[in-house]
Amino acid sequence: MPATTSPLQLFCFPQAGADAAIFKSWERFLQDNVQVTPVTLPGRGVRLDETPPNDFQQLCDDLFEELRGGTMKHFAFLGSSMGGWISYELAWRFEQIGQAPEFIVALTSPSPDQPRDLPTLEDESRITDDLLAFNSHFKELMQYPELLELLLPAIVSDFRMCAAYKPVTGRKISSDILAIAGNQDTVTHPETMQPWAQFTSGQFMLQHIEGQHHMHEAPSQELQNIVNDYVTRKIHAPV
Repeated sequence: MPATTSPLQLFCFPQAGADAAIFKSWERFLQDNVQVTPVTLPGRGVRLDETPPNDFQQLCDDLFEELRGGTMKHFAFLGSSMGGWISYELAWRFEQIGQAPEFIVALTSPSPDQPRDLPTLEDESRITDDLLAFNSHFKELMQYPELLELLLPAIVSDFRMCAAYKPVTGRKISSDILAIAGNQDTVTHPETMQPWAQFTSGQFMLQHIEGQHHMHEAPSQELQNIVNDYVTRKIHAPV
């Protein structure tokens, strides 16, 4: 984990099957006093040769152990879709050792208790069809068969892992939560994000904006402004 002298370190977590490296581009619009730190999961990106995770709670345990070894004073978590759940689980783990994050941002991420209809991807002959039926955005990846072959193990593992994930009933974090829903999101319906309010004893805010499920890949000006304003307020909030 890179050392930072910035007032806030923002750890970013990806959607199922994706690589967090896309969040590196967020440095272009976030304030200079924020260090963006994408967290690459096993089985993708620079960790492509590692076995993809198959148990959500174990993945969060492993990430916690990896991250807690660094020197962090002020930090926060941001996650897209599955990454929102990772952010929540990590926030709870850090809180148990007295290092709660400043806040978490759940982007196009349903609250962990919401019913989910995810493809199981058990039938290998139908994997690509099932992925497209779930999220048409996968069509872009399927134009590159060699890349798809490399990424498919992580995609399949992530979807199965997410389908099996169940949050601990009644477990709340103290960190504030900002949830951002996309009005054109056909994967995470905006109404499934309001229940995030039940997962924190801190402040909760839900913002509805124009955007689809993959809005983090090319952040609109509206998304940039919301995140920038929220982060700036948190950095300058009185202690």
